[in-house]
Amino acid sequence: MSKKDSLILECRYYKGENENPFEKELLAHEVDKSNLPPPECMKYEYTIPPDKVNYLHDAAKSWFYEQFWVENRDKEEHKAVFKDNIPYFVGIFKDFEKYDGTPIELKALLWNRYEHWTLGTAESFMEWYHNFYQSRPTNRQRRAKERKKTLIPMCRYYKGEDECPQKLQEHDSLFWDYEKHWVDALSYSYRRGDDWRKTFEKEHLGDFAKQHNIPATLIGLLYNRFMHWSSGYETTEDFYNWMQENYL
Repeated sequence: MSKKDSLILECRYYKGENENPFEKELLAHEVDKSNLPPPECMKYEYTIPPDKVNYLHDAAKSWFYEQFWVENRDKEEHKAVFKDNIPYFVGIFKDFEKYDGTPIELKALLWNRYEHWTLGTAESFMEWYHNFYQSRPTNRQRRAKERKKTLIPMCRYYKGEDECPQKLQEHDSLFWDYEKHWVDALSYSYRRGDDWRKTFEKEHLGDFAKQHNIPATLIGLLYNRFMHWSSGYETTEDFYNWMQENYL
């Protein structure tokens, strides 16, 4: 994956398009007043409700700033600008929504533009961020949601629940945890499974995985956990027996 594609995954509105789709939709609903004299021809009017107009305005601006960030983040003439925004942002917002998927560099840019155009306060920015910007998942989060639809059916215990079902027995709940971890990791990045795949290949687990229709990265994870808890003294055959007795 290219660096640009990786940055696009952190965006919520920009998906790599050449044209701003929100601005395009807004223009499609604008009433044509070119036949009217001033000042009537200068007044904007749309065929859609005001709340939809406001949404498209904000979405179009968010798309533009995200595109600017993606296209210019690593250009020498812009690097300092993006980095200089961060200390000012942190000084005001500290760890604001630290784990919501949006990089602090992009948050700082959004605050910079919000403060510039609206003269708004930190409180109004946070309200805008929560109510509008954050309401749309990042491209990575949306991709993860779609990937989970493919990964979950490969599991035997984890069915997509937020918490482990109480009805599961001790071994079953352990496998539920491992499968959930596997799904969560791979849904966000298939590279997260590289170490599990290396274990799969190193220990020659292919025949067993194929026989029981278990994904390579998942069986690599289970083997890793089995050897971890047994302190590494068990053999591959012991692992197979453990799988037969408890997992399959």
